[in-house]
Amino acid sequence: MKATCRNEDDFDLMDIVTRRSCRGTTELASDTHASSSSTSTGSGFSGEPCPEPSPEPEPNPSAGDILVEDTSTSTGTEDPVLAKLSRASPELELEDDTDVPGAFAEAGPNLSTEEQDDNTNTGANSDRPLDYTGLAVANLVHDQDDDISNSHARPDLPRAQNFDAREHQRRKQQRAKQVKTAILIGIVLFIALIMIFLAFTVPSIKKDNSESRTTQSMPTTNNDNNLPSSAPTTLEASILSLFPDATIDAIMEEPESPPSKAYQWLIDDLDLLLSVEYTDRRIVQRFALATLYFATNGENWNTNTHWLNHTVHECDWYTMSSFAMKQKLAKHYPGYLSEFFPPTEPPPTVCNKEGLYQNLWLDQNNLVGFQPDELYLLTTLKTLSIGVNRLEGTIPQQVGQLTELEGLVINVQKNAGSIPTEIGLLTNLRGLGLSDNNHQGVFPTELWQLTNLETFFTSGNPNLHGFIPTTIAAMSKLKWLIMDGCQHTGTIPTEIGQLRQLSWLTLMGNQFSGSLPTELGRLTSLGMFSVSQNIHSGALPSEVGLLTSLTILSLRENQFSGQIPSEFGQLTTLAGFLTLQNNQFLSGAIPTQLGLLTLLQKLELQNNMLSGQIPREFGQLTSMGRLNVANNSLTGAIPWELSGLQPFLHTLKLEGNPGLFGTVPDALCNVNGTCIGTSLSPCEGPYGFSFDCGGSSMLCGCGCSCDL
Repeated sequence: MKATCRNEDDFDLMDIVTRRSCRGTTELASDTHASSSSTSTGSGFSGEPCPEPSPEPEPNPSAGDILVEDTSTSTGTEDPVLAKLSRASPELELEDDTDVPGAFAEAGPNLSTEEQDDNTNTGANSDRPLDYTGLAVANLVHDQDDDISNSHARPDLPRAQNFDAREHQRRKQQRAKQVKTAILIGIVLFIALIMIFLAFTVPSIKKDNSESRTTQSMPTTNNDNNLPSSAPTTLEASILSLFPDATIDAIMEEPESPPSKAYQWLIDDLDLLLSVEYTDRRIVQRFALATLYFATNGENWNTNTHWLNHTVHECDWYTMSSFAMKQKLAKHYPGYLSEFFPPTEPPPTVCNKEGLYQNLWLDQNNLVGFQPDELYLLTTLKTLSIGVNRLEGTIPQQVGQLTELEGLVINVQKNAGSIPTEIGLLTNLRGLGLSDNNHQGVFPTELWQLTNLETFFTSGNPNLHGFIPTTIAAMSKLKWLIMDGCQHTGTIPTEIGQLRQLSWLTLMGNQFSGSLPTELGRLTSLGMFSVSQNIHSGALPSEVGLLTSLTILSLRENQFSGQIPSEFGQLTTLAGFLTLQNNQFLSGAIPTQLGLLTLLQKLELQNNMLSGQIPREFGQLTSMGRLNVANNSLTGAIPWELSGLQPFLHTLKLEGNPGLFGTVPDALCNVNGTCIGTSLSPCEGPYGFSFDCGGSSMLCGCGCSCDL
């Protein structure tokens, strides 16, 4: 440790120390009044007087030196004693806690001026005692035994302690650690105090804010009409800005409209006013659902559990677990249950992870009213099914906003108007159901551009007309195309043969004309094919016999001509019905190959110009429930093989064939007319066994007299 003396007090003390150290000792005189007979001339010290130092340049401080700086300006001369001390350069070891300048300064004032002045060296001050109060012996540091210097130390003065650098560093680190610990404890206590403060103050602030915001958000009213003010508050403006202009107009100008009621319900939500967990999209979502509720008489729905409950998340409001349309259409179109919206395990959830609606199903739930435009603000929907209800009015053009939609089922009973062309914007659609809506006008050609469609239902719209374009070839994913009961015209394009995944094609009850394209034979996945009740003409293409996956084939009530192709006998998968009745121009013999259709439940050949005998091979149709060959030109006896059609046969119609003769087999007399319908072959009366008896008929038996 280096000590540097910087003021006069430090200098005075060092002057005294230096004068006692001229001979290399650090011993201080214990009493300067000891002898007036000293041989030394007023020096006040024993031994030789200090020699006069020769001027030397100021040394550079080095390790172990004590640098004494002379700050005195009274004499302007160099003190030889100081110069001597400077050359000696002993290292002083002081106790770590000793403040050297302070200690010297404390002792300095106790020294007289004469004692400090060494320039005179007259001994005039030798009779004045020195005061050592506050001083400590600073021993010289030697490389050898410390006893050399300790022998000259004053025993009555305190000793400076050895300096231990490691101990000093340890204490310093310990003090720093204690300071950090104290700071950390202070921070923790500060945070705890803040949390305690907030725990008591925030609830009261929230309460005050909610009351204030509720007051601000409630629309001001005109005294009698209870109309919303034209100048909404800041909160109202921020909510209204999320809605389309038409919706805002309805809210502001029509207080009894569904949007206005939904908005009032929305701003009554305390959580919304406090902005608790509500994003803009969820605000719009709750508003859209509330508008649907008010627009469709939600109070009288079959089930409306949790709807409009502020405390229940809208994703937990009631929706059906499955589509009601499936149950309805499955009765008429087998396979619909799994084809329209393929089932998933587990069933799809109502909302996604962000709490936004993906599937809204309210089929057969007694929705009465109209579809509000605001329903189509639910732009995250993937499926929307609101069929089999009592809705009316057109489908809003805003349906085009649901660009993520994959499935859409809507039934409208009144005033459906035209199908909006905006549906053509829903390019992600896989299923579209617009059946039984009584739509009018032209079928939008934009719908034929939905190349991702797998199921396409537009049946039951008798005032809708259009045609099938050749661009249908681009709808290569199409599996179900059902367009029954409309007024579509034109021919079936040959490009339909490119829809290799098509499994259900029903076009009955339209005005399609022309011959059937032979390309139909390429649709080897087809399970049902129906073009009944059109005005098709020409011969039946034998390529239909290539449709070996068919379960139902309906060609009735057209103007087909020629013979029934024998290739129809290859349709051994037919398990429903084969209907060819009422074509008027079908002629020729009934192909015996039809006897190979052992799974067939219903064969309708009546009201044609068929001739020849009833094939004996019909006796192999052991699944047959209804066989009708009435009103043709058949001849010959009734094959006894038909007796093997019991017990499933419930209807046998032979009347209108004057060329039949002979006795009816007794087993056929037991046909009781009791029909057990199936989904593939529903019962259609009249039932039982019927044939011509009497008159020109030559049949008898089963109660009919055989007497000529």
